[in-house]
Amino acid sequence: MKSLGRPIRNLFLLIAALVVFQLVSGIAEALNSIPLLGNALMLVGLAQIAVFTRHNLLRQSDRQNLRQRINTLLDDTFG
Repeated sequence: MKSLGRPIRNLFLLIAALVVFQLVSGIAEALNSIPLLGNALMLVGLAQIAVFTRHNLLRQSDRQNLRQRINTLLDDTFG
């Protein structure tokens, strides 16, 4: 019975992710329909990408640290 726990949990996580995606997509569509707000949010997103790149991707040591954090998260999540 314990062997069924992991596939059921993964199925639940997949369904939850799809529901969250649908909710976020609906909210994003509603916000995008407001004039200027959609463009402002795009600008904020581009700024966030620039900050992420500067902090995590420019130096090799930062990239290795990011890869290690991702691998740790994957191991904790999926075993």
